[in-house]
Amino acid sequence: MKDRSVDMHQYLNYDSVRKRVVYKLVNTERNRDLLENIPHMDFLDLSVVFQCLVSQEGQGTVYILVYNVHMKLWDVELETLYHDALENTPRIMPYEIKSMEEAIRAENPDCDGFTAESADSVPMYVLTNIKKIEGAACMLYPGLIREFADRTGSSLFIIPSSVHELLILPVEDMKETEEIRSMIREINDTQVQPDEILSYSLYCYDREEGRIYIC
Repeated sequence: MKDRSVDMHQYLNYDSVRKRVVYKLVNTERNRDLLENIPHMDFLDLSVVFQCLVSQEGQGTVYILVYNVHMKLWDVELETLYHDALENTPRIMPYEIKSMEEAIRAENPDCDGFTAESADSVPMYVLTNIKKIEGAACMLYPGLIREFADRTGSSLFIIPSSVHELLILPVEDMKETEEIRSMIREINDTQVQPDEILSYSLYCYDREEGRIYIC
């Protein structure tokens, strides 16, 4: 892939970078100090923050975080920034949903410990973007969660594996929530770097109401 970068002088002009503005999700409480200096929008116990794509070459992608000072320089409103990011992010970072079996085999082609039989008993899916970087933002892609819920025919548990990916589990029994919360705590405490923890909350998508909430 050819290098697609923006001249830093052009970065001074919003019209020159507006098609490169994207969003990501961060935990609100863990980023209180940072959030004082950057534009953001609340989403449950998370915050939507914004970045500008500087370059994208091969597997490497470079972003600049958008600060309040940039907003003043560009003379744009938060709603404009969000609207542009809502359009740009799915285009620049298309989503990817795989079954847990597919995801494990993609990472470990020789792995035979996760069989189709176990995949059927644990219908869990991995949601991220094609770069597998800050893919938790896919939760906000317009219509994505709703369409996946319609495909599975059920409401969904959304498990924040990290800032990079989410685990999706069709809801069969709401009594499973405490067990899943325990799994989230264990994953965060033992497998995720502190700066990559998204949340200790368990999220649900209610298919009838069409909304995401904290279980």
